[in-house]
Amino acid sequence: MPLFLDNVYKPGDDCPTVYGTSETLASLHTDFFNDRVWPDLFRLSKEETPFLRQQKLSSQEPIKIDNLSITPVLLNHVVPTMGFIIQEATTTLAIISDTLPTVQVWKLLNEVQNLSALFLECSFPNRMQWLADKAGHLTPQRFQSELAKLNNFNIPVYAIHIKATYHEEVIRELQELKIRELHISPPNLEITI
Repeated sequence: MPLFLDNVYKPGDDCPTVYGTSETLASLHTDFFNDRVWPDLFRLSKEETPFLRQQKLSSQEPIKIDNLSITPVLLNHVVPTMGFIIQEATTTLAIISDTLPTVQVWKLLNEVQNLSALFLECSFPNRMQWLADKAGHLTPQRFQSELAKLNNFNIPVYAIHIKATYHEEVIRELQELKIRELHISPPNLEITI
């Protein structure tokens, strides 16, 4: 984020907006943009032309960005994280990452009429369930259990957030589950839905 902000900064009112939970924004203020690790871009944005704006996200309170409605949903992780339900007129997709098993996001997704794709994390192999539990991530077994909470199973499901060290093992375990419409998401994948 600091390199991005540093490279897009031009004096003027048009600047990036950083969206986050109150905990995330507080952490950025305290732990990063603190004039020790990096200049306090929040303070500088108030004193000079802005480097960035901030907008607090609250769980299940949609925000509008251009023609999209984005609903953040609190997940179950070691630190506060959110999944996102992103909707336009005819299409909805969901991104669920950095989470242990959860309930609310699936309830909301089961109410969506036009769910077109799902991006779901799967970080560690099954044999490392102990670490996945401590770190707040899913294994292929938990990935499958989470998918079972979704009523509409006829959509593409993209496995994301696979740890590089365990990539081949996680992919093999996911493929052994024979989940219909399962795709392994490589870095920089672009999808048109």
